[in-house]
Amino acid sequence: MAVQKAFKAVHQIVHNSIQYRGILNQNFTTGIQTQALQGGGGLDPSNMITTQVDTGFTFGLTDLKLILDVCGITPVAITGVSTDTLKFYMRELTDGATLLGSTTDLVGTITKGTIYLSKITVALNGPAVAEYIVIPTFDGTNAPIIYTQAAAVALTQDVIAWGLGTVKVNSVDIPIQSITFDLGLNVVKMGAGSGLVYNTECFTTSRNPKVSFGLKNILHVLPAGISPAIGAVTPGTVVFYLRKFAMGGGFVANATAEHISFSFAAGQFTCQGSGGSGQDIADFTLDFTPTYNHSTAMVVMNTATAIT
Repeated sequence: MAVQKAFKAVHQIVHNSIQYRGILNQNFTTGIQTQALQGGGGLDPSNMITTQVDTGFTFGLTDLKLILDVCGITPVAITGVSTDTLKFYMRELTDGATLLGSTTDLVGTITKGTIYLSKITVALNGPAVAEYIVIPTFDGTNAPIIYTQAAAVALTQDVIAWGLGTVKVNSVDIPIQSITFDLGLNVVKMGAGSGLVYNTECFTTSRNPKVSFGLKNILHVLPAGISPAIGAVTPGTVVFYLRKFAMGGGFVANATAEHISFSFAAGQFTCQGSGGSGQDIADFTLDFTPTYNHSTAMVVMNTATAIT
């Protein structure tokens, strides 16, 4: 009888010797595209060819500061030089118990590619989750993802998280129920030369971020100088905070410089209206589209700030 094997979904990611923690979800795809060739007059294909291998890897995590300090609002290249690789580990499970020895992990290694932040989502009473996209590319020798079995890297620190913090528009505190911060990156993958089925380069051609705020009372935006009517308003300053959870429960004090902030000097607000049914409380969505004012960076991130 054949012995079945099973693996726990990605539990560790190591990028350039830095261990990312709090992995909540992952997905990797081979992206293999094939085409069946059928001769004239025949019913059945006589050949199958591989036309492209568009490999991809995505993951979401709660331990934000560590990865944001490495890969924040700008894509980062994985070069393969020295330790600059990205590895993800899947722990092998054992029949009748839990985890097998750490030497039998399934390991995927990316030696060249691009990693970038796709979006951050957070809602009241829950942890913020950062979603990342990795685009592996061919380095001339190795496949975009190399699979081996190897020992896991020991988890040396506790997993931490950040939750919904303060949102201020023109220095006015606005009660918010949820935030979705989409970086809006446009990334183009390209191959090079004949005889290759892999992507060999990855280029970022534009960035069009958007922040969607969910709230219950749209009138809270009036003191900040924003109209609840459909339309655009240019604010002076916009900042939202992600508040760090304390180990064991509660939050770290506002005055402690361990929170995360994203601030914007220019942009436009648009109220997207509301929704609800029956006895529900109406939900409102307020979209903010940052713009570049030619002096201050469009998005300014701080991963070690107090909430003021």
